[in-house]
Parts: sequence; structure tokens; C-alpha cells
Amino acid sequence: MILLSNHQRWIFTLSLINTNLWNELQKEQNKQENLKKLHQKLLRPNLGNPQLKEELDDLKQKESKRLSDFLELLSKYQVTLFDENFNQGDKYLKAANQNFEFLLLFYDSLLLFEDFIKLPGDEQIQKKHQNLKVSLRQKQSGQIIDTNSERSLSKTWEGVQLEMFTIGDRIIQYNWQINQVIKVDPKDAKNKAPEAKKPAPGGKQQETEKPVQTTTTPLKSFKTFRQISAKHEFFKSINEFVIEYKKQVDYAKDQIKLLSERELKFQFKWEQSIASL
Repeated sequence: MILLSNHQRWIFTLSLINTNLWNELQKEQNKQENLKKLHQKLLRPNLGNPQLKEELDDLKQKESKRLSDFLELLSKYQVTLFDENFNQGDKYLKAANQNFEFLLLFYDSLLLFEDFIKLPGDEQIQKKHQNLKVSLRQKQSGQIIDTNSERSLSKTWEGVQLEMFTIGDRIIQYNWQINQVIKVDPKDAKNKAPEAKKPAPGGKQQETEKPVQTTTTPLKSFKTFRQISAKHEFFKSINEFVIEYKKQVDYAKDQIKLLSERELKFQFKWEQSIASL
């Protein structure tokens, strides 16, 4: 429920922000249409008279300024639309990820059937089926798991691909790290960290390359049916939001392009009308 509520709230917010921006742009477009009609009305046939050249030049200058100002305004609105959609996608993804993490921790804290004290002879929890090859590899690596216990079945839930909310070269940034402690035997030469390369004569020491961040932070918890259900609901809500997000971004691109093309077509007709005077 918490994931669904979060999803609906952010979908509504995204739609509301885009609607408000398009309403503002629509008002400005109506002003431009009125100005175009006024300029067309002032472009009388007698303006071809050399004595009215000053009036014609003034009208041409006004129309040229109107066109350049409106095209610049369209460009700014496109940037604003992209910024707002990108920021909302960023905020939604962080909120959804935090809600998912809360659910995992919350379900981890719930009492399970195995937490109750059982008397001798009580029915044992049925062992979960496990692949023989997986069990053999775990035994060889020392990872002995008691499948009688539901709490012993841990799971690392993969993160969300950040490319889902990309606009151009903009990708959502996160402080990405995996909270995992690895025990290293100092006697084992294979596990030793590679030594830094010595700098070349007159050169600088090479810096260690950082891993490229591609997903949100993976989360680790137990693997119960509650966590599995939350995981499915989490990715379902993410995918649905991505569909709406891309729909809004693509619509903004298409509409701004359409409005710009209309203005350029009007400019072509305007210049033809002036040439025919």
C-alpha cells in the first residue's frame, strides 16, 4: 500500500507540474497569435510605396523581434520542462527506494512462525527445494545455510537502473556503495590489494578508477514471501512511473518542435508577403 500511495502521489505531482507549465506556455502562445494577426493587418499593400519605407521597416523589425523572442521563450520552456520532469523523476526514485528499504526492514522485524518456541514433536518447517549444484557450491565455499529456518534465507535485492530517468546526458546521481565486509587473509597473496603503480619520471601518479554508478544501492534482507511481494510491487510502480515520465518528456519535445516549426513557416509566408509589395 505504501508503494502504491507513493506512486500515485508522484504521478499526480508530475502531471500537475507539466499541466501548469503548458498552461503558462499556452497563454504566451495566444499573445503571439494576436501579435501575428495585428502585424498581418498592418501589412497593407500601400506599404510598398517608398514614402512609407520607414513604417514598413518598423513593422518588419517588430515582427522579427517577436519571432526571435518567442523562439527563445520556447527554448527556455523546453529546458524548464526537462528540468522539472528530471527533478521529479529523481525525487520519486529516491522516495520509492526509501519506501522499499523501509518495507524490507519492517518485514524483517515481524514475528515468523519459527520465532515461537516449539515443543518436541511439533511439525518441522518444510525445507525449501534447492538446486543440487547450488548446494554443492555453497558447501565448498563454506556457506552453510540452514534451510529449515526462513530467516536464514537472505537475499540481496538489485537496485534500479538510473538510465531509466535519463534526459540527454543527464543521469540521476547517487552516493552508491554496497555495505559489505570482506574478510581478507593477510597471508593470502592473491587477496592482497594491488600496489599502486609508480609514477613515470616527471609524471604524476595514476589515480585509481572509481566504479561507474549504474544502479541505486542494492538492499539486503531476508527472503520471505512478504519481501518478494514488496519487490514485485516496487519494480511495477517504478516501471509505470517511467512510462508516464517518458510520455511527458516525449510530448514536451514534440510540442516544442511543432510550435517552432509553425513560427518558421509563418516567417517564410511573412517574408513572401513583404517581397510581393
